[in-house]
Amino acid sequence: MSQDDVSANLMERYFSNSRSFRLFDHSLHHIRHLLQWALKGLEEGEKASQRLAAKIEAAEAGTPVQHDPSVNSVQISVDEKELAFLKRILASAQKLLHDPLHLYLHNVLLVALWSSFESYLQGIIGQVFIHNVSALATEKQVTYRELIEHRLSPVEYLIEREIEYFGRLSLEAMVKFVKGRIKYDFNADELCSLREVYFLRNVIAHNSGFVRPSQQQLVPADIGIKNNQIDISGEYLERQMVAIEAAAKRMDEYVIGRWNVPKSLDALFDDIPSVLTDAPASTEPRE
Repeated sequence: MSQDDVSANLMERYFSNSRSFRLFDHSLHHIRHLLQWALKGLEEGEKASQRLAAKIEAAEAGTPVQHDPSVNSVQISVDEKELAFLKRILASAQKLLHDPLHLYLHNVLLVALWSSFESYLQGIIGQVFIHNVSALATEKQVTYRELIEHRLSPVEYLIEREIEYFGRLSLEAMVKFVKGRIKYDFNADELCSLREVYFLRNVIAHNSGFVRPSQQQLVPADIGIKNNQIDISGEYLERQMVAIEAAAKRMDEYVIGRWNVPKSLDALFDDIPSVLTDAPASTEPRE
């Protein structure tokens, strides 16, 4: 593949979507890197305690310890009881790093995944209404007081009100809103992933990952339960990141075509220069 082909693919990858999707993609990028580097940090923590445990075992066996002259070290003397206590502490630390911290990391990142997707939905709904003001028309009512308070920007106020309303909805109500107002349907596979992640997110956010007896039949089959707490594997988390990214991208392509939401060609943040400063406006046909 030539350099021009690579550049074209990068442009298509980053500049063929709405600003809302690019922000979602930006968050997802950070979530993936947090998973990668946090796991490396946990692995290093395990290795450090394993190295110390090996030194203790060697000392206990009377094996001479090779000291690295480039590393500052100290020498201590302990009796048998103190040595046994140190070994128990290290074993406990290794268990803490290997099981609960991995579980907690996956839980935190799954919540971040759902939050990023929900932010995308709110952002893209706002963009639809900005570029299609007539789509705001409903039978909902506003008071004279509200109109007077927002007389300089009544449309912005109505859009903000719709987004706030959407943000308080359950997942099923969100899906209904998207179908009724945006005229978009998630497919069966997408809904399955969204329902699973939404349920797990609620268990984590509202009950620290502990599952009530009445909820256990709702836990996905490939999610373990340890001591009444959900156990999300790294493989499951990565699979759902891929699935939700695909669902958001498919919706974004629809919204750009159906609702004339513009593709985002500028830098996401003010401190980064625009990559396509002189890019021509898109000439793709819209429905």
